Amino acid sequence: MPIAFSHIKRNILLIAIGRISTILISFAIIRASFDFINNPAIYGLWLTILSTVSWISSFDLGIGNGLRNKLAESIAKNDFSRGRLYVSTCYILIFAVTSSFVLFFFSTSHFLPWQIIFPGTTIPPEDLGFLMLIIFSFAFFRFFFSLINSIAYAFQDSFIPSHIEACSSGLFLLGIMICENLDISRNIFGLAYLRSFSSLSVLIVFSLALFASKYRKVQPSARNFSPPLIKDTLSLGFRFFILQCCALIIFTTDNMIVLHTTGPEDVVSYHLTQKLFSVFSIAASIVLTPIWSAFTEAFTNNNLIWMKKTIKALLKLFFISTIAILLFSVFSSKFILFWIGSSVVPSNSLTLLVAASTILLIWNSIFSSMVNGIGKINIQLFTGLFGAVINIPISVFFASSLNLGCSGVVLGTIVSMGLSGILVPVQVFMMLGKSK
Repeated sequence: MPIAFSHIKRNILLIAIGRISTILISFAIIRASFDFINNPAIYGLWLTILSTVSWISSFDLGIGNGLRNKLAESIAKNDFSRGRLYVSTCYILIFAVTSSFVLFFFSTSHFLPWQIIFPGTTIPPEDLGFLMLIIFSFAFFRFFFSLINSIAYAFQDSFIPSHIEACSSGLFLLGIMICENLDISRNIFGLAYLRSFSSLSVLIVFSLALFASKYRKVQPSARNFSPPLIKDTLSLGFRFFILQCCALIIFTTDNMIVLHTTGPEDVVSYHLTQKLFSVFSIAASIVLTPIWSAFTEAFTNNNLIWMKKTIKALLKLFFISTIAILLFSVFSSKFILFWIGSSVVPSNSLTLLVAASTILLIWNSIFSSMVNGIGKINIQLFTGLFGAVINIPISVFFASSLNLGCSGVVLGTIVSMGLSGILVPVQVFMMLGKSK
């Protein structure tokens, strides 16, 4: 059965619209929230908290990615009855996980040393604890409703999550602008309420609308809960969960490491540089996001020739993006000067290392999109675990012992991704060699 290239191209176009909108809005949000708080140290704390909250999305035990692959297989076989069983089962599972986290967090939050976890802040301990309660409470609810993203990916409607993100970002920016004009809650607490409400409300609206229309065939219900499918989903899903945890350690602990080794002001410099170069990784994800489920369909139908041609096409795009990233690194400091002003000046070493890490990330993502789609993730699991184990100690060593600061943290991330950048491509090329 041939893969519908027209559908993939449509997804790429629509994802591009959503992601470009999100990028533009996020750049505006960074400047608006920076001015909103008007304190570099507090803003550095805010960025670190956001990166910490992003960890929550990885604590679904791999249910989301397991559902994505299993539902995609059911759709490829036109078996929507089984697909509905998977969706219903996974929603009940994710509800159980969410409820457990909520109970645990509410019972332990008061005892956690938040000022030790987030050092360098002038916020009183009681206020900092209340701030974390606000942010994490909304994040747990968002955790449950975000399962709609996995369902959209399985239906190869990969543009929907990007549009959800764009709408959430747009609502957040609108809220900041309204509060600024009315001079309401211009502090980190107001920012926390605005971000939490905007992201959760958009997810709820999209979930209700999609299950009432486009995804009615797989609409979840308690009576379709199927315990035998739990093992089937989690056997693959739990391996994805381990991969998510590895990625969490490698990619989202950097803000925390910078905060503890060099201070909250350097978090801003690091974050802004990463944000600039994320334009390229986001552009790559626009292409790769719909490819994952297309690989699932191709592998289900034993279409190795299509898979080989797709990898070749992706590698051509990789070489083009590499040249673009290197050229962009020359002018990136001017962009930051125009964007934020002279208050933030990243070093040349930080810029070049972030450029290198972005290139390596795109390279790895090309091959992981295939092995993730077909569920052959054992090698990636090994390399991910290796990277996760060495990431924090090697980043701290580079940043503190070698006095490399932010640049050392990025160098640690590059080293952590290195093994995956070698072994996973070898795995893919060996598999595709069978199509000759």
